[in-house]
Amino acid sequence: MNKKQLTEVEKAWLACAIDAEGSIIFNPDKRDKRNHLTRVVVVYNTDKSFIEHFANLVGGHIYIYDPNKIGKGHFGAKPRYEVYISGKNKILNLLTQIKPYLIIKKEKAQQVIDSIIQEQKDISKLKSQKLSRSARMKFLNQILPRDSYGHNRSIKKGMEGK
Repeated sequence: MNKKQLTEVEKAWLACAIDAEGSIIFNPDKRDKRNHLTRVVVVYNTDKSFIEHFANLVGGHIYIYDPNKIGKGHFGAKPRYEVYISGKNKILNLLTQIKPYLIIKKEKAQQVIDSIIQEQKDISKLKSQKLSRSARMKFLNQILPRDSYGHNRSIKKGMEGK
């Protein structure tokens, strides 16, 4: 989701979709021992047109989970369509716009918003300080999320939100 301003109807529709058919995931990243957080907004549904509309509004990519391809016990089940929104800026923009319309997941959305804003303040504070390279890297290793290779995702150009 870019910095697109949504209409009030779109905001309400997205909030309803997330409240009813989605999740706001805000957990420690179990792959990382530095207590980094996983922040993801995801919506699941078996209706392709519903998911396409959601993806068009948020700029997400649709993933298809076909239960008939995973083996025994799922024959005849409908495929499930999923849209994941990740990346601090995308999530912050989306949740800030739709939070007034959320009901069930409003508290979780506020926790995610607060954590992103706090992380941005920490990074801003770091940038304003005159630290040695090693001190700066030590601080960044404590607050920035890592990818599967152990790299700081937020400081690599073009990697924001991946």
